[in-house]
Amino acid sequence: MIKDHEGVKNAIRNIVAMIRLKNFNELVSKGFASVLEAQDIRDAVTTYGRTIIDLPDQAFDRAYEYDLGGHLFQTEIQFYTEDEGESDLTLICEISLTDKDNFLIKSVKAHVL
Repeated sequence: MIKDHEGVKNAIRNIVAMIRLKNFNELVSKGFASVLEAQDIRDAVTTYGRTIIDLPDQAFDRAYEYDLGGHLFQTEIQFYTEDEGESDLTLICEISLTDKDNFLIKSVKAHVL
């Protein structure tokens, strides 16, 4: 799903940019994360301690996708950092695909593998 959906890929790129720029409140205001989820993401990124960079195109080819049923998917994609490239820090997005072109990113989380 994610590999073929430019809208979802662009939304995930924007989310990564918000996290990279430490705009955690924007995650909340745009409806991608609750306040608690945004705090958890901030804590995970801070604890990880490396500089996050924008996702390269190949990141989407390596993403894991899980069909949760009812047009609901979970995508896990590795963050990339300046010093290590693909990292152990993972972005998890729950995505509702309402039709071929429309989607809603329902929640965003981060964790270290």
